[in-house]
Amino acid sequence: MSFIIATISDLAGIPLTEYDGAGRIKNIYSSISDQKEPHPQIAEYISRLREDLRAQEFSIRYLDGLPICICGSRVEESYYVWGPIAFRYLNQLEKKRYNQLIKNKTEEIRELYFCSMQRLMSVIAVLLTVMKGKEYTLDYFMDYIDQGITEFPNIAEQLIEHTLKREDNLLLNHTYAEEQVAMDAIRYGDTEKVKQYMKMPSYKSPLIIEDNVFKNDEYMAISFITMAARAAIEGGATSAESFLVSDVYLKRISKCRTSADIKKNVDEASIVFAELVKKYAEHRSSNSHVEDSKKYIAQNIFKKISLSDVAKALQVNASYLSKLFSRTEGMTISEYIQREKVNLAKNMLKFSDRSVYEISEYLNMSSHSYLTSTFKKYVGLTPQEYRAKNHPPEF
Repeated sequence: MSFIIATISDLAGIPLTEYDGAGRIKNIYSSISDQKEPHPQIAEYISRLREDLRAQEFSIRYLDGLPICICGSRVEESYYVWGPIAFRYLNQLEKKRYNQLIKNKTEEIRELYFCSMQRLMSVIAVLLTVMKGKEYTLDYFMDYIDQGITEFPNIAEQLIEHTLKREDNLLLNHTYAEEQVAMDAIRYGDTEKVKQYMKMPSYKSPLIIEDNVFKNDEYMAISFITMAARAAIEGGATSAESFLVSDVYLKRISKCRTSADIKKNVDEASIVFAELVKKYAEHRSSNSHVEDSKKYIAQNIFKKISLSDVAKALQVNASYLSKLFSRTEGMTISEYIQREKVNLAKNMLKFSDRSVYEISEYLNMSSHSYLTSTFKKYVGLTPQEYRAKNHPPEF
């Protein structure tokens, strides 16, 4: 029996593997396969296939977005798996997508065995007839085939092309390292470096929404200005002024009608943020402990911070720092931390759809009710009321 199964599989050019009930390989019937164990990504599909076969006689699984399938049938205590196999010739985009799926890091693209769906099902019908001793026809498998294949090909090509085009676009546009140049320039109040960055030929957003370049530029501008505000705070500017600048330019961008207008506002905002940091550097308080406290808080604002944390980081006495900060700023360190978190919450309420609970988790506040009471203390509105008044309609 094994000889007949192996011979038919080899003649048809279809890889066939037999698994036991625990998912271990018992036999590999096709000599055309040089891989003794399935790739981990493929093994996941095979595992799902075996789950299907606990309740049905035959099953077919399609690899996401690709004209590739894995078929299986249960015979007594064994599971027989055919594939993976392409049921039409793969184009170069599909070959690359398959190699990404199996995480093939070599330059050589791994090829797949090709067999039309009709031929594949005909061979499986013959093999099951031999193995189970009852006749199977092609019609028996048609319902299984129709479940996943009818609307497949065009969607797959669109997804693959989108992925590859985005990869190509990222190569042409600014890199993460280049973006950090801009953030560092703002952080150190270096307006000249900011201007140099703006003139770089690669200063352009990586495409996210392929068919709507303007909307993509708008989203990337919002992201850039949000990061720039954080960089300014880390550079020594107050959060109040930094978020005010952020709010002004985010509102301007929401009213822009062209990508050129968006870029103009992003460039202008970058200069304003850098000048803000420069101003505070020039007029910095003579007491560096207060400024260092603010910088530590800005860098750790998403964590749970206390007076003792700040004092420990600065290596000073907590009582001394508390009195010094209160005398200089007119508020306690705890109040300053609360105000900074509220300023962040305001931006998140305006420019995201995160719930109050999610924002409280994100800001490491003890509960959403604590965020609500703290927010109302500083803003005069609950988070929900603030969002209703300030949330832009396009978000």
